[in-house]
Amino acid sequence: MHVTIFDPKCKVSVALYFWENRIAVPVILKPGTKVPAQKGWQKLEHWNADLILDTWGSDPHRWNLGLRLLPPYVAIDVDVPPGEIWSDWLAENAPQLCPLLTQTIWQTTPGGGLHLILRCPDLNWKELSARQSFPAGDGKLELFVGGQPHQIVVGPSEISAEHSKTGKAGTYRWRVGGGGILKN
Repeated sequence: MHVTIFDPKCKVSVALYFWENRIAVPVILKPGTKVPAQKGWQKLEHWNADLILDTWGSDPHRWNLGLRLLPPYVAIDVDVPPGEIWSDWLAENAPQLCPLLTQTIWQTTPGGGLHLILRCPDLNWKELSARQSFPAGDGKLELFVGGQPHQIVVGPSEISAEHSKTGKAGTYRWRVGGGGILKN
């Protein structure tokens, strides 16, 4: 098996890394949006390196990149209230997540929030729905469960202001904690 080096600024590298390590299935998103461009993306499994290169290699701005996580992975989407700094908000409203930032891969969002992707083999997957929301202060935490029909947009995708929850255009940016890249 080819081992892709994770380059957080390259959509091909990100898509290959998550696909080759069976963490997630890439999802083609319309440019500047979080909207899937493919019908049936929830069940799509036919990816390979050539398709990923064809999709994001020649024109990386043509499509945004999303991920549909596979079990045992989950994503936590942290939406921070406007004007708040995510690190301060997280420390006050969800301090149990702070140590995870040094143990996993995560990304900041254009709206000021973050996405954490975690390996959670001990979860009772049958009892979890695809998307669960938890209020936290003035913000919100959402859990996206692997193997369910939901995708998250990931870096280095760009979102336009009109498609952003906060009205801010920008780029999703990967950060890698002390634990490094996810491993199966």
